[in-house]
Amino acid sequence: MDPYFQASDRTPRRENRKLTALAALLIALFQGYWFLHFTDRSAAFAEGALAARGTIVAITSRGCRVYDYCLDNQKSVYTATVAFTDRRGAPVRAKTDFRYPGRKVGGPVQVHYLPDDPTIIVADDLESARKLWLIFRILLAGGALISLGLAVVYCLPKDALFDE
Repeated sequence: MDPYFQASDRTPRRENRKLTALAALLIALFQGYWFLHFTDRSAAFAEGALAARGTIVAITSRGCRVYDYCLDNQKSVYTATVAFTDRRGAPVRAKTDFRYPGRKVGGPVQVHYLPDDPTIIVADDLESARKLWLIFRILLAGGALISLGLAVVYCLPKDALFDE
C-alpha cells in the first residue's frame, strides 16, 4: 500500500487535545475575570458604600438572560430607574434590577452607592447582594480551577498521568 494513503497512527481525539486545552484555558480566564470583577465590586461596597433614600421614577421589564441570576421559575427581571441625591447634593439617576414585580413608580427605595461613581447602586439589602456575590465568587473560583486543571491535563500527552 502507498504510504501516502496509509491511515494515521493518531486518533482524532488525540489530535484535538491541544484545541480542547485551549478552550479550557479560555474558559478558566473568563471565569477568572468575573471572579475578580465580583471581588472588586464586593470590596468597593464593603469599604465605602454610602446610603441614601431614593424614589423609583420608571420600571421596565425584560426576559431573563443567560447571565441574569433568575430564581426558580422566574421569567422576567425588572429594571427600575431610581432618582436620589448623593452626599454632595447632586441629583443622580441610576438603574438597578429587581427580581420580583412588587415595586411601583413613585415608591421609596433604600439605595447604596459608591462615592466615586454614584450611578453604580445596590437597592435595598446590601448584605444579601454581597452574599450573592460571594456565592458567585465561590462558583467561579471552582469552575476556573477545574477548567485550568483540564487545560493542563489536555496539554500533556495522553498517557503521561496514568500508566496502564
